[in-house]
Amino acid sequence: MDPRIQIISILGSAAIVAVVFGLIRQRKLREEYALLWMGAALLLIVVSFWRGLLETVARLVGVAYPPSVLLLAAIVLGFLLAMHYSI
Repeated sequence: MDPRIQIISILGSAAIVAVVFGLIRQRKLREEYALLWMGAALLLIVVSFWRGLLETVARLVGVAYPPSVLLLAAIVLGFLLAMHYSI
């Protein structure tokens, strides 16, 4: 992976952490979802720094293109949130 892409993904992940933290401080993000979103944002930072993690997870899941694991995770998260709101 090009180092520029990794730097951009680290900066983007840090920006997401900052936005989530700002929403928590302004009390615009409910407490029950604050840990979920902060965990997701920190996971993005971990994946940005440690590229091999995404490739390892993709290999374990059986996905040929590692970035598609992120899309799969986002779809599963969206499905779980929709189920939570429906119940």
